[in-house]
Amino acid sequence: MDKDIESTLTPEELEAINGDAGEEENQIMRQGGDDDADDDGDDDGDEDRGESAAPVEGEGAKPDAAGEADAAGDDGDEEGAEQEKPAAKEAPYQAPLPSDYDDQIKAIKDEDAALRQKFKDGEIDIDERDAGLAALAEKREGLVIQRAKAEIAQEMSQQSAQRQWESTVATFLTGAAKEEGGFDYRKDDGKRADLDQFLKILADKPENADKPMDWFLQEAHKRVKALHGVAPAPKRETIEEAVARRKPPVASAPKTLSQVPGSDGPGDVEGEFADIERLEGLEYEAAIAKLTPAQREKFLQGS
Repeated sequence: MDKDIESTLTPEELEAINGDAGEEENQIMRQGGDDDADDDGDDDGDEDRGESAAPVEGEGAKPDAAGEADAAGDDGDEEGAEQEKPAAKEAPYQAPLPSDYDDQIKAIKDEDAALRQKFKDGEIDIDERDAGLAALAEKREGLVIQRAKAEIAQEMSQQSAQRQWESTVATFLTGAAKEEGGFDYRKDDGKRADLDQFLKILADKPENADKPMDWFLQEAHKRVKALHGVAPAPKRETIEEAVARRKPPVASAPKTLSQVPGSDGPGDVEGEFADIERLEGLEYEAAIAKLTPAQREKFLQGS
């Protein structure tokens, strides 16, 4: 309850107002902070309330992110291998804060001041004032509880994202160590420092904000391999690709013999010198002149 309001109430009134609040609500109220903290922090925290943490920003992208996964265990450690299994995706706890939270708090303060002024001016009696103040206090407490839940939801979301990041890192480290000529980042401090540096660079770029966690690790891993002169593994050819490569290109082959170049016309049906026989005049005489004596004799016999 606001200290200004509290100072105007008698001990009996305070007991009547606070007596209905259950232990669970009081605990949430203590987590949410006092009323002064609400007013002081409204402007600073509006944008962050109820929002989920970014996958690989902030804590997830800190320099020692890959190093923290050492706790996941070695390859042969059963406990470590169990920790490296991807964590089941949890449904996020949702408790959004009303978008007009600040306006509602201000309205309660204004109504409180107006109610007190009416009492001072004699427009209402003490019973009407107390009933109005109690209603305002209940309304304010409800808003404070909503804010506390929103802050808890945000913290839970951040913790869930951190657990998911650690699981993704552990799985990646195991896979990187098993690659042909791969890097064991758990044991190689130098390469792990390179990986962390590239992770920070990638996470600081706004255009990468929507990328999944594993993308950051794989991209950073590529850069570490390039830095240390490790060429990417050649792509293995699939059976389908091998069959397609060995198959002769029949698409451009003629469908029938009539489409073979030089096959226009009736073919060889008219004889060896059919093309000369179709000529006339000087072209006919020139074609005959080009024949060898043996061909010329055969041509004349066929004529």
